[in-house]
Amino acid sequence: MGSSLPRERQYPTRQEFAARYGADAADVAKVETLVRQHNLTVAEASLARRTVALSGSIAALTAAFGVKLANYEHPEGPFRGRTGPVMIPSDLAGVVEGVFGFDNRPQARPRFRKA
Repeated sequence: MGSSLPRERQYPTRQEFAARYGADAADVAKVETLVRQHNLTVAEASLARRTVALSGSIAALTAAFGVKLANYEHPEGPFRGRTGPVMIPSDLAGVVEGVFGFDNRPQARPRFRKA
């Protein structure tokens, strides 16, 4: 591909890209099975983006992933954060690459210098 100009290359469609690089439907089914066992639901799943968004109570989410949450005060405002590691159930080892969303503190933001 690198030997030809960009306009001369063949690019996959979104559907072709998703079929080639998206998540395996069987893996998403494993996640769905496990979350139901923890009284959670799948709010959204995307094979193309390789993501599964869950919904449920904080108690169910923390139990499913073995985290402890606490509320903290910071000069920029209060936030919720987790302590300790996120535990991925052994049934999902090699399937789940990351678990996000327990921490709601503000993320990095660009800072601009005044001229």
